[in-house]
Amino acid sequence: MASVPPHSCRVDKGRGVVTVKVFLKKWRVPADLINFSPSRDRFYLDTLKFSKKLKLEFPYPHNIKVKASDDSEASLEYGVLTAVFPIVEWGELRNNGSGGGDDDRRANKKPKESKRKRKRKNSSVSRERK
Repeated sequence: MASVPPHSCRVDKGRGVVTVKVFLKKWRVPADLINFSPSRDRFYLDTLKFSKKLKLEFPYPHNIKVKASDDSEASLEYGVLTAVFPIVEWGELRNNGSGGGDDDRRANKKPKESKRKRKRKNSSVSRERK
């Protein structure tokens, strides 16, 4: 039976991306033995070709849909596999009124007025020298 590696999945509303990190340092898995095949609504990774069998599969949080396919790319640095996916559908995050970024706040925001008053230069008044 395959184990589940430690991982994190974060939604960045500001940038509109989902970042998934999988921590594989403990097992020293070679990059060519990692089966990384995410889909639009699920993340999938396994190392079933390696001696240490790991398998990670989960849906993205809040029913978010991302731009991912079998040819999506991830980086493996110092034993941490990092994948960043652009969000194409916000799922429950858009519907519950929590926003999905600053769009709602920006729409209702009034422009700030400057606290300082400008000094006006009066070019029509000439200065006289004595």
